[in-house]
Amino acid sequence: MLTAQEREYIEGRLLDLVANLPARMTLLAGMPQALKLRLNEGKPPYLLVKEAVALCEEDGYNITPPTLCTFITILIPNDETIKSICNRILLPPPASVVADPFEAVLLGRLPFLGRPTARAYLRSLLQDLPSQPIVVINGTRGAGKTYTTELIDHVCRTHQIINSCHVELKPEQGPSIGPAELAGDIVTLMGGDTSLIPKQGVTNLERWTQELANWVSLVAKNSGSKHWIVLDGFSNGELRQDTLLFIVKLAHVLTSGVARRLHRLILLDFDHTALPVPPGSIAHETIPGLSRAFVTNFVNDLVARSAGGLDAQAILTQIAEGLADPISDLRELGKRLNDLIEVVG
Repeated sequence: MLTAQEREYIEGRLLDLVANLPARMTLLAGMPQALKLRLNEGKPPYLLVKEAVALCEEDGYNITPPTLCTFITILIPNDETIKSICNRILLPPPASVVADPFEAVLLGRLPFLGRPTARAYLRSLLQDLPSQPIVVINGTRGAGKTYTTELIDHVCRTHQIINSCHVELKPEQGPSIGPAELAGDIVTLMGGDTSLIPKQGVTNLERWTQELANWVSLVAKNSGSKHWIVLDGFSNGELRQDTLLFIVKLAHVLTSGVARRLHRLILLDFDHTALPVPPGSIAHETIPGLSRAFVTNFVNDLVARSAGGLDAQAILTQIAEGLADPISDLRELGKRLNDLIEVVG
């Protein structure tokens, strides 16, 4: 719904608004009753602002005018930029718009619904010099962190100059994945020669991990492609400290010099506070629950394109049975929607 620039502007104006006011109470004044209970207490103002904007955006076109338009015009009146944004998003985009890979809701035979924040963050990585070249996505188990890689792969198939390098750390694999193993896995996915990996020898750990990061960056440069490096599951509970040090060095290398124009780092299930990069250079999403409005729109569209004879409301009732609103068990939702996709064909 929003572009990255629009979201940044809105969040900045809201932060200015709540600077000397009770942040949560101020934001609640512009939100519909159904969303107010979902704005968590006890968070710093900048997180409350991000969460409030995300909640309103995720409500999509569930009501007219969209919740987001009402929210920002109440809290930021008489602002020409806000008026312009609202005019643009007032109506849903026509179905005939050329497919945007970042807006895909069906990847292969599996649904990918909601997640406007993640989509916007990933889209901004296409910029020559994005202000946030590192994207971190966290969430509870089953929230869809790893499935984000399916969207990334879908985008890379469209933008073929970009190569996705997805390295996943499976549960209990942490002790076996050191800096050399991780660097080697990344370089293998880039098509590089792992026999040239820098050896530790007598070099101290600090210097060796820096040499590994430099080597990965050099292989990426020599490959002639742009690389989106996706590290999945490298959470504190699974991560060796020497491997963490390598990731820190890699993050610095990829956001410096020539590499910052070419390559990107995406971290799934990772403590972004461990990265010593300038404030604001990390785009961070904690995956929220999925509003049923996204499911409703998806099912209605699927039924409308089917051969007929299907009752959309009955299907929705069956799919939503036993699931909370917002939906947090996205694995179960995915299974149910996949069953519907198989039936519709």
